[in-house]
Amino acid sequence: MGARVISRYVRMFSPLEFAGVCVQAMSKISTVFSVRPEDTVPPEEALRALKRVLDSEIFVHSNRLSQFLRFAVEQTLNGHEESLKEYTIGTQAYGRKPDFDPSQDTIIRTEARRLRRKLKEYYEGEGKSDEVVIFIRSGSYVPSFDGAPVLKARPHRPI
Repeated sequence: MGARVISRYVRMFSPLEFAGVCVQAMSKISTVFSVRPEDTVPPEEALRALKRVLDSEIFVHSNRLSQFLRFAVEQTLNGHEESLKEYTIGTQAYGRKPDFDPSQDTIIRTEARRLRRKLKEYYEGEGKSDEVVIFIRSGSYVPSFDGAPVLKARPHRPI
């Protein structure tokens, strides 16, 4: 909303009423854009997707990236996504010692970048028809699962 529209509403309502209107509007917006249970990928499907990725030609020879992805997916599916930080991944997935310092050793950030590239490569090639897509957003180590519909070719219709 533009500043003029907002100021018009502020003049129509007291500050407390305006705040209530904003809260109601935001709850409606969040309801529309929130992930509903029927839109989520079941854990079994996410694990099958992980297996397909790890068994692929791209990942089968990359033990470290496979280890990283497996750890991140399992932690997420077990409800521990908040623990997916550089230190935890370094010590638990990569076997770094307890004195591991992510600010001095950038291995996790470097590997996360490589993992994102490999996942993209996988889904552009071998996994392009997979129904579940695993991705890790930049700036995060938490994988997301998207139940991507398989695109079927539609007959060409002249315009």
